[in-house]
Amino acid sequence: MIVIKLGGAAITDKSKLFVIKRKTIESTARVLANHRNYLLVHGAGSFGHILVNKYNLKGPIRSHRQLIGYAKTKASLLKLENELVSILAENHIPVAPVAASSSLMADKGRIVSQNFEITANMLKLGLVPCIGGDVVQDISFGASVVSGDQIAVNLALAFHARNIIFGTDVDGLFTADPKLDHKARLISTLNTVELQEWAKKAGPASVPDASGGMRGKLTEVLPAVRAGIKVTIINLNRPQRLRRAIAGHPVIGTTISG
Repeated sequence: MIVIKLGGAAITDKSKLFVIKRKTIESTARVLANHRNYLLVHGAGSFGHILVNKYNLKGPIRSHRQLIGYAKTKASLLKLENELVSILAENHIPVAPVAASSSLMADKGRIVSQNFEITANMLKLGLVPCIGGDVVQDISFGASVVSGDQIAVNLALAFHARNIIFGTDVDGLFTADPKLDHKARLISTLNTVELQEWAKKAGPASVPDASGGMRGKLTEVLPAVRAGIKVTIINLNRPQRLRRAIAGHPVIGTTISG
């Protein structure tokens, strides 16, 4: 079992509302069509983060304006899901969307319970479950954002995955933001201790990101790495890298293991 996370920055333009990167999704789909026994998770990208920040949906829900923002964000996420699932299905992937807001509960933004039965039955049938970062019900806040990164790790732990592959719009973890600093150096490997150090060092996202960007990702994956699950961060714009990562071959990117 492998969990593959399609990052929001890789499949959408995070600086523009409701804009997908169709070519990236299509090239990814062509790779995935040749594989089975994996779970798909996707980020919200510009279909979620911009509205989450606009309507302040990361904290307690206290106003009618936030409730309207919740509804608008859910409608936006459905648009993304529809476009993503349609492209995957066109490429002969038997994808089955699973709504996070209907299958898990959070408390202060952290998953406290998740129903895996439906996902497990889909896998037995030969379907590819696909679940995205979402605004979900929250015990303390009423509603809160649960990132695709957090969901990917939760699924990997529950289904004893051997690897979590994070597809992003950069080659992996760098010593600095490669989009801003041409001297930034790719970090190829990390162990558990180094992972914790880099989670503290990593900077915030340069575009609206309710999940904390690379810093949030590194923080989220620590439980998976401690459980013996390998984590690989690759550039989803290079489909051959996804192919190699799925096969377990060495690949340009960042590999994190215990």
